Amino acid sequence: MKQEKNTLESKSVVCSACDGGTTTTTYRTTPNGPITSIQHMCEVCQGQGSVLVKAWRYCQIGACTGLAVHRCNGPICDDAWVCKEHWMEDNLGFSNSGYACETCVDEVGAGGH
Repeated sequence: MKQEKNTLESKSVVCSACDGGTTTTTYRTTPNGPITSIQHMCEVCQGQGSVLVKAWRYCQIGACTGLAVHRCNGPICDDAWVCKEHWMEDNLGFSNSGYACETCVDEVGAGGH
């Protein structure tokens, strides 16, 4: 198989600063006054709920040439982009999404034995 050069490209991902394009600000007008919450448009994604980020085109695990579709925020790889074959369910509970890349799942799982 021909080895392609891994390049950065723009990908749309869910905005981590908001919930569906809105954020909530909570405040009190007086120290013992009622709590007031105001929803407003997210300044990061401008209310879109997603942002464009630079990401690797191909999987970053080994010599894999699969297209990168998932971003892992696990403790080992820290923002690696991986293909769907290297994206695994996290049975240990260390990731927020319940999924992580194969490297993080293997390494964190091995640390407990």
